[in-house]
Amino acid sequence: MSRAEQADKPGVPADRLTFGESTDPATGFLCTFHPVWFRFEGTIWPSVEHAYQAQKTLDPMWRERIRQTATAHDANIAGRSTELPLRADWSDYRRVAMLRAVAARYCLRCGPAGEAAAADAMRDWQQLLLGTRGHYLTAVSATEAYWGESAEGIGANHLGRILCAIRDVAIACDDA
Repeated sequence: MSRAEQADKPGVPADRLTFGESTDPATGFLCTFHPVWFRFEGTIWPSVEHAYQAQKTLDPMWRERIRQTATAHDANIAGRSTELPLRADWSDYRRVAMLRAVAARYCLRCGPAGEAAAADAMRDWQQLLLGTRGHYLTAVSATEAYWGESAEGIGANHLGRILCAIRDVAIACDDA
């Protein structure tokens, strides 16, 4: 779907905020490769990319191997390994996997009591996401037409849509 077609789609604001580099000081926090520690499935993960890639398998040893990789790029490579025992429903589950990882990254529920610093950091990240209010978030990628869009606006932008949905839920909770 082109950018022009998306702009004409009901519910999609014309004001877009594009992101694509995890090191960008203004928008890098929106990228799955951005390094940020968060709790997911009872374990601490170093990035959304780590948590997403690990969900490709049901094998606990592979999940831990992916979680322990040094960088999000390394997690991405491990998750694409031909040796990885891919879960049978992966093609149907991948959007759910990304939604779960991104939601955990911005969630205020950080785990057991005594994690006040983690809860404060999580609120800071959530405030950054809330700061995108009024913008349609668009992941720009030359290689990922499923999760983002090309510079020409071609692609499904599922990551941007997931971020918008999580932000909108957070706004609703914040306004309540």
